[in-house]
Amino acid sequence: KHKFRKALQRTARKLATILASKVEEDKEMSVDELIECVGMEAFLSKGFARLMHEKRKKHSFSVLGEYCHQQQLGVRDDDHLAKVSKLSSKWSRERARNVAVGYWENLNC
Repeated sequence: KHKFRKALQRTARKLATILASKVEEDKEMSVDELIECVGMEAFLSKGFARLMHEKRKKHSFSVLGEYCHQQQLGVRDDDHLAKVSKLSSKWSRERARNVAVGYWENLNC
């Protein structure tokens, strides 16, 4: 786990440096550089990484809270659990869609 985190931090720093140099030089990113960024967006800013962590934690608490509530009532309603999960993850799903659209448009696929 520790090695993975360190590797992730190195990659994020590398990408942040690449992005900063592109902005500074007013240059476009190559397709290879853009592809390397896929999935790393959340690690380029401590504030955004913190926000993503809080969103994941809130989602977990929502779903697990509903699961515990159902257990206390002695029921199992998978459809309602799915609805709670869907509502709780709306922000993440919308963000993922927007990121995908951005990559699609910039990669000229």
